[in-house]
Amino acid sequence: MSLAILIDKTTILALLLIITACSFPSGREKETLEREIAAIETDAQFTQYLIEIRTADQKYRQMEPQIQEKYGHDSQEYQDVWEMINLTDQQNLLKVELLLEKFGYPRKAAVGTSAAEVPWLIVHHAADYNLRVQYFSLFYSAWKDGNLSDDAFSLFLERMHIMKFDKYFSFPGPYKHEEKVEALIRKLGL
Repeated sequence: MSLAILIDKTTILALLLIITACSFPSGREKETLEREIAAIETDAQFTQYLIEIRTADQKYRQMEPQIQEKYGHDSQEYQDVWEMINLTDQQNLLKVELLLEKFGYPRKAAVGTSAAEVPWLIVHHAADYNLRVQYFSLFYSAWKDGNLSDDAFSLFLERMHIMKFDKYFSFPGPYKHEEKVEALIRKLGL
């Protein structure tokens, strides 16, 4: 039986209070994160930090379907789990921004495929179009260098298209992946 199914309302509320109490970025917590990131000196440490961010990102997202099934979409429990997801997203975004500032986009050869896509994943979960524009050049270079997968970069651009035009991007096939990406970039004016 899934852990999420065993979680009751009291547990959800307790988790929400813990996350709320730890929400970022107060000045002191941001300084703590900056010190944590400054202490990263090896690829192994960088990889571990990225994996921890990915684990935190997925923790409450994995609970969401069971919470919805058990309590319903309009329930307080469902709203609480989304509050936890949103708070975790804020924390993770700050971590990723600080990591990217210090290290640039992670190299897949140094950290592995899963860890290399963590910055993309965290920015992808943000509902801020301007944030996506801000990171476009970095992600584009990461894709060109082979550090971000074709599917991830396409999804990033396709979601930008939906956010900007309120509709899915349509591209006639068959096509090469690069052709679709370049068409999206032109359409988005990036």
